[in-house]
Amino acid sequence: MTKRMLIALLAAAVSLSAVSALAQANSGEVKGKVIDDKGKPLASGTIRMTGPDGKKIEVHVKDGEWVKTGLPVGRYKVELVVARELRWQGEGDVLAGQTVQMNIDLAAGAAMSKLSPEEQKKIQQAEEEKRKKVEAERSKIKNLNAMLAQGKEMVDAGNFDGAIGIYQDAVKADPSRDLLWANLGGAYMGKAKKTTDSAEKKQVAQQGADALKKAVEIKPSDAAYHNNLAQAYNLQGDLESAIKEYQQAAQIDPLNAGQYYFNLGAVYTNAGKVDEALAAFEKTIAADPNNAPAYYWKGVNLLAKATIDPKTNKMLTPPGTAEAFNKYLELAPDGQLAQPAKDMLTSIGASVETSYKKTGTKKK
Repeated sequence: MTKRMLIALLAAAVSLSAVSALAQANSGEVKGKVIDDKGKPLASGTIRMTGPDGKKIEVHVKDGEWVKTGLPVGRYKVELVVARELRWQGEGDVLAGQTVQMNIDLAAGAAMSKLSPEEQKKIQQAEEEKRKKVEAERSKIKNLNAMLAQGKEMVDAGNFDGAIGIYQDAVKADPSRDLLWANLGGAYMGKAKKTTDSAEKKQVAQQGADALKKAVEIKPSDAAYHNNLAQAYNLQGDLESAIKEYQQAAQIDPLNAGQYYFNLGAVYTNAGKVDEALAAFEKTIAADPNNAPAYYWKGVNLLAKATIDPKTNKMLTPPGTAEAFNKYLELAPDGQLAQPAKDMLTSIGASVETSYKKTGTKKK
């Protein structure tokens, strides 16, 4: 089996799915500061919250601050009790995936009681306008999440054109959200991978890249966005841009760097850049020593550097070639590349050093 034939077995770089909703968890966080009558942080007190389901929650105020996480989304009745005396009450909204600031200023409340009815009315109207904006935002998020859920169903069914239409409507409704652009880019990428015409594939991949670049611009700290943008560039044949994005992803997310370096190694391998591919797979192995395919493709790229002894006409492989294939077999004895690994060992005159059970113990 030749190296060219083996390269055809190299799977496409792994795509990291964009989040399919604006908020994965239907919960949020509320925190705030509490100022006493004298304008100083309240030493101690209790915040009582009554949720939309009627459930009551108590939070202790310490040194003028309080916080509560994991609250179900909805409108809450909020009360401040100090030394068993109700000192303040109001309402506030918990938004999915967000931190809402809810400050209580008893000194300001005392000052407001001295205002004229007209002045108090203006303040109340301002608060009502704020509440309406929050309600409108919540409604918009709900609608967008419904669109994203519908788009995901279409993607899962392979209806990428339908999903693209849904996601395009979503970004028109709110172009400021990175997740909307990420899902749109993902739908374009799904379509591009199914497209057989090379010119059309490149065009659709470009549309995916344009959408994913929007997601990256909004949230440059998301490694998955850079990874997926790299794949879009790769489908267009823009290897230089793809390499930069994979490297950026690895820098942003060191814990998952092995996957990004593996994808980078795949790009280099398919481009025939052997030394660069070896460096990428070495980084993959350093980040994840149990990544079996990385050892296989390390072996393939080492094999590409093999020479022929002019005297014996035998193949001379670089050090570590057979070891790489055997390491793959140790980690994945029944893996997809197990037989090709054995074939490669045979082709270079090496033997399978040992076989392993699924537990990794050596057979005797």
